[in-house]
Formats: sequence, C-alpha cells, structure tokens
Amino acid sequence: MIVPLSLGVQVVAAALTIGQLAGVTAPDAPAPKDAAPSTAAHAPAPRAVRATLPPPPRSAVELRPATDAVPATTAAPADLAFWLDVASQALTEAGEAGLSPEDRDAALIIAEHESHNQPRAHNGWDSNAAAGTPSIGLMQVIGPTMAAYCLPGFCEQANPVDSIVAATRYARSRYGSLSGVPGVIGVRSGGYYVGY
Repeated sequence: MIVPLSLGVQVVAAALTIGQLAGVTAPDAPAPKDAAPSTAAHAPAPRAVRATLPPPPRSAVELRPATDAVPATTAAPADLAFWLDVASQALTEAGEAGLSPEDRDAALIIAEHESHNQPRAHNGWDSNAAAGTPSIGLMQVIGPTMAAYCLPGFCEQANPVDSIVAATRYARSRYGSLSGVPGVIGVRSGGYYVGY
C-alpha cells in the first residue's frame, strides 16, 4: 500500500510491502493454498520507513552574505552570479520583477566599470565624496540612494546583494531598467561607459 503525503512524498506501508518482498505473510493473514508452512510466521514486524523531506527553500535574507564575510578583492564570476541570483530573489520576494538576463548582463557591466567588481570598493575622490556621500560597494551606490532604494533587510552599502538591489531599483526608477543606464547603452553600442 502506498500512502500519498504532502509535497509529493510517498511512504510505503512497510509491513505489507516488505513482508511481500520477503515472502512472509502477516500473522493473521491466511496462507496461500499451495504454500508450504512458513517458519517465518513469528518474524518481528518490519519498522516503519521514514520519509526525508527536502529542506524548505531559503529566503533571500537568509542567503544574503554577511557584509564582513565578503572579500575586499575582485569578486570571482561565481560570486557575482550568486549575488545576482540572491538580489533577483529579494526583488521577487518584495513583489517586484526579478533580474532579466539583459539586466543581469547590465549589472555586470555596471559592476565592472564602477567598482572593478570589488564589492567593498570605496570611492573617496569624486564629487559625491567631496559632498560627503562617497560611492561605496559593488555598484557604487551613495548613501542617500541606498536609503531611498534599498529593500528592508538589504540596506548596507558595502554588501554586494544590497548594492545590486538598490542600484536596480534606482535604475528602474530613473532609466526604466538597468539596461537603460546610459553607461550600459554606451558599452553595448561599442562606445564608452558613463557613470550613472
């Protein structure tokens, strides 16, 4: 007998199935007419089989790396891909569109040109820094932009996931998408990158 459970997991009624496989019948079941007497009639009942459920999916907040655990050096492509995945999930969990393939590519262009893929980059020399709001992080987001466009739980400038989330929301608000950022358009058309 197979009993369906939630999440598509099925548990086999061990007493019947294992007994059938071993050629043993339940103690109170009649023996088949042509069967020889069984010496296993007093065998112990088989143990129940436990189903192992997969772990529940993790939320973007749980997947988000701790800022102090993020390397200060240039990020590996696998790290960038993971951060983009988590940022996309965070946006989706907030009821917004995740990152399309075009926007993922645009985010990589921005990160390469803004911070050289360094998630904890700190720009202390430009006009934003001179005004007291330096560009920080993978996407070089300034403090006021981070405060205005971050999602709850994703508001640290030096965290790469938070930086992608805020930059994406800002670019969507100002340019329609990350792909609409002038620097991305410039690079894709064979020209130069212009900061956003």
